[in-house]
Amino acid sequence: MNSQAISDAVSGLGWRYILGTLRTSVSVRSLAEAADVAVRVAAAARDRAGQLALDLRPDRLVLTVHPAAGASMTADDVGLARRLSDVVITGGLRADPGGGDDRSRSVQLLEIAIDAINIPSRQVACCSLTTAHPRSGSWPTPKVTKPA
Repeated sequence: MNSQAISDAVSGLGWRYILGTLRTSVSVRSLAEAADVAVRVAAAARDRAGQLALDLRPDRLVLTVHPAAGASMTADDVGLARRLSDVVITGGLRADPGGGDDRSRSVQLLEIAIDAINIPSRQVACCSLTTAHPRSGSWPTPKVTKPA
């Protein structure tokens, strides 16, 4: 699936396609409610639990679907977002791509491109500025592009 197709497929579900991930926010009344929804969402994603990240806050639950390691977003990932949205709706809540009402803020990401001939030698400096760490396996595979 290309980026536009992914975005089109999830926008009606209350999700946003951001930097290779699918994200949504569910407004809740308490941290206990966020935990309850998180348990139900995690149960619905148990076959793909490694691709789901949950961020619990007193006023919202942020859900992020990552593609499988080393892969791009697929129709199966969009299907997972659809399944999770169904769980949220069944609980009487709704998924909101913008982060909820005025009390909350939307989730924002920043992607930085580094142009270097020897990328591995630059990873140490980049790791000191980000949470990525090459030994933890969280370092993304560099995309090498050549000028036209």
